[in-house]
Amino acid sequence: MLINDAAEQSIIVAALGEWGNAAVTIVQDVDPDCIFDTVKRKVLRTAQAIWRERGTVDRSSVESRSTTSEEQRCIHDACMIRIIDPKTLPVSVESVARLARLREAAKHARNAEAAISAEDLDAAEESLGKIAGAMVDGRQRRKAERLDSITDRLISKLMTPQEHRGYGLPTGLHAWDRGPLGLLGLHRTHLTVLAARPAMGKTALALNIAWNVAASGTPVVFSCGEMSADELAERLLSHISQVDYSRIRTGRLDNDAHQRVADATEAMRAAPLHIWDAGRVTAPDLLAQCRLVSAKEGQPVGLLVVDYLQRMGCDIRYKEPRHKVAHNAEALKSMAQDEHMCVLALAQLNRGLESRADRRPLMADLREAGEIEQEANEIVCLYRHHVYHEDTPAYAAELLVRKARGARTGTMDLYWDGSTMTFRNT
Repeated sequence: MLINDAAEQSIIVAALGEWGNAAVTIVQDVDPDCIFDTVKRKVLRTAQAIWRERGTVDRSSVESRSTTSEEQRCIHDACMIRIIDPKTLPVSVESVARLARLREAAKHARNAEAAISAEDLDAAEESLGKIAGAMVDGRQRRKAERLDSITDRLISKLMTPQEHRGYGLPTGLHAWDRGPLGLLGLHRTHLTVLAARPAMGKTALALNIAWNVAASGTPVVFSCGEMSADELAERLLSHISQVDYSRIRTGRLDNDAHQRVADATEAMRAAPLHIWDAGRVTAPDLLAQCRLVSAKEGQPVGLLVVDYLQRMGCDIRYKEPRHKVAHNAEALKSMAQDEHMCVLALAQLNRGLESRADRRPLMADLREAGEIEQEANEIVCLYRHHVYHEDTPAYAAELLVRKARGARTGTMDLYWDGSTMTFRNT
């Protein structure tokens, strides 16, 4: 059975005030329904209610509201325990919450199995969809933070010289990282949408950015269901080595190219960039993959790239695609906030823009634009005039910032080198 008795007991000890107010504060965020033992669950709920009313709690106050002998015994047993180390309390809280999520998921799995045996496929699919939901919905919520601590952090930032201030994750593009629009790179907790029509190079640009973040030592997960991991690695190798992509694909390398490829592969081996080429992945799939990578790398994932938003799968069946996109956009935004990482989601644009004289994308050109616009912190559209007008320079590219919370909208000019799959500063 998925139970940790010692962890649940330590939460009760803390809730009764036996380890002081700091410990009581920690367990105020514990959902009583996460406690498997029904008696401990009641005691915790009572202790939390008293704390909210009075700002203090102790054994006698909880005993006075306990209605059964089982609750009285639970309180007595908890106060007699001294073998539990108070320092393990945060670990116990996480363990209890995690086991509760797993129990819920296991329950839905059993329901799905029973439905399959009864040949009720709709009920089986519904239960299987709830498994992922149980894992996502159980995520820890951020605590409300008092304004004075936020103000202290703000003042500290303002007093720091500009050249030493923290920027976001580096894209490698000066216009994005330190340009006049004030984007300051990619930011943790943000959902950034990179949108374009096919053949504009949005996957190449996303891969350039992912490499730059990973090369700085920050773990990155790149999820792409349209290309294999090997294809993406070839593109990345061309970008890093600056050896023509066609030569890498065919193996036609001279001595200089061999050396550059060798140097690039060494850099690729050292970078914490993880490519996942599974198709139709769901938001819970991505969350699980990011947590797996975080555990493997020993530090949290800083950037998740999703290529692309409209191709994501969904555990809930919607009749209209826009509802699925809205669900996934909201899930990715929540993931960015809860996992404290940046999510860079690629998105397709509607074909209708190609009927205009000026084909530079607008936010309204996004498929299911309203849902994406509502959730995204930034929306950036990639445009290359040469795709529509072959007599214009092939190297000219534009990043059109159509939405930017905390920054300005405008245009960033880039240089596109199609032979090496590279976007550069102009």
